[in-house]
Amino acid sequence: MRRITVRNVGPIKDAQLELKKINILIGQQSTGKSTLAKIACYCSWVEK
Repeated sequence: MRRITVRNVGPIKDAQLELKKINILIGQQSTGKSTLAKIACYCSWVEK
């Protein structure tokens, strides 16, 4: 898995996340950073 596309999940309207070995999410409060992190974690777990 290298890229995740998220649409209409929580505060996220449309986002694409290109995954690297280390990823840092920076942004204001309530913008979906934790949501993206949880989705990325879940997707990597499902992939295994």
